[in-house]
Amino acid sequence: MELYFNKIKAEKGYLCNSVAVECSVKGSCLRADCSFKPGIRNFIIVEIINIINPSTFKNHNRHNQTFLTKNLLTRFNMKIVFTFLLFFSAIMFSAAQVVPWKYNSTSISHRIYIGDANITIDNVPFKSGDAIGVFYDSLGYIACGGYAIWPATQIIAYGNDSGGNPNGFSSAGLGEPFYLKLWDKQRNCVVDSGTIVQFQALQPLFPDSAYFQPNGSSKLTRVNGVNKKVSYAKTNYCATDADPLPVIVGTIPDLLFLSQPGLALNATTGQINIAASTPGTYTVYFNTSLCLVFNSMRITIKMTLENLNVNVAKSTCTEKGQVTMDAATIVCGTAPYQFRLHNLLNGQETINNTGLFADVDDAVYELYVKDANNEEQKWSRTIKVEKECKDLIIAPNGPSGQASTYFIPYEGKAKIYDRYGSLKKEMSIPGDWDATDNTGNLVAMGQYIIICNENQQIVVTVIK
Repeated sequence: MELYFNKIKAEKGYLCNSVAVECSVKGSCLRADCSFKPGIRNFIIVEIINIINPSTFKNHNRHNQTFLTKNLLTRFNMKIVFTFLLFFSAIMFSAAQVVPWKYNSTSISHRIYIGDANITIDNVPFKSGDAIGVFYDSLGYIACGGYAIWPATQIIAYGNDSGGNPNGFSSAGLGEPFYLKLWDKQRNCVVDSGTIVQFQALQPLFPDSAYFQPNGSSKLTRVNGVNKKVSYAKTNYCATDADPLPVIVGTIPDLLFLSQPGLALNATTGQINIAASTPGTYTVYFNTSLCLVFNSMRITIKMTLENLNVNVAKSTCTEKGQVTMDAATIVCGTAPYQFRLHNLLNGQETINNTGLFADVDDAVYELYVKDANNEEQKWSRTIKVEKECKDLIIAPNGPSGQASTYFIPYEGKAKIYDRYGSLKKEMSIPGDWDATDNTGNLVAMGQYIIICNENQQIVVTVIK
């Protein structure tokens, strides 16, 4: 398709068959085919700046374009190519922001004064261009009996004057109750009135001002519209989790769910089949004519390292540090795992498949874990290996309880120097140094540096 679409959170593409197809090149999305299935509600959502409700799209054959509403049912498998012209789409989107209600003007009416009313949506004041309407039951269908665009002084509610096929409010008995709806122009969606609706009677003859009466009048003092809410209990899932269903607050009769390829999503119920989904991060779109608190939610199916247990052993005077990962605490991953330590000081990396890193230098590290599905995650914390080296003291003629020798644990050769760099002794190791030099005499008190195999260094203090 030859149109670049911007979606929420900088995503790009369009939706078809409850699946999003992405456009990869800005300015020109390649032609894409949508396969339609019998009995499935097929539609697309095009988003330039705001989400546009699919029900606002019409067929425009004159411009060689096809816009399908969300209620279109197809009887055959077919492929339809959608081609959109950018200039025409811009015109169409700007014209789509109109009040979605229609009503019949009849010979019977009831005035509802709203000029001083406190009208809000989720306690946010009504804005210019928003609309408020009154609705009645027309043989099981909620129909509009009149509306006004804000700011306004009154709503004219029209009564039924057509007999058995109602075209307005019934005046039988106490009269039919007013059911209010609000329309948010900026978001182009409908808001239910909620439970906060307050009327004031203006005529003693009609004390219950929330009901329709021919030639009656009422005053609306307060109404707060309530946005519906759709969400999932959490944003991160793995193969061991139960298939999540959305949490829906309120009744949303026309709600549909859409997402990108790879997420096994039921378009009607919103249930996600975790086992059938490909690991990754997806946006689930909540499509309805009603206003929602959130129009979408990010869902991630992947390995997570948030519960990973990592143990760090400090280096000592004689040994380097050690880092150990417990693979059993990895959630959602598939064993076996590959562990990678990245040294932030020198950029060197160490990789193994056991999760046990020995002889680790003193430094700060990043940890990466890759599972059998080649999915790699970075641990959210860094690993710091520090040295803990207490003074080593030997006292060949010292008090009881003080070591008289020092055991050198490495294999090979050791050279022992005083602090001035003078070589005092050479010896094979492992073995004990008893504070003597090459002649067998005790060395003087002070610090001595033991160099093992030309690379390991140990500092020992001799006292007497």
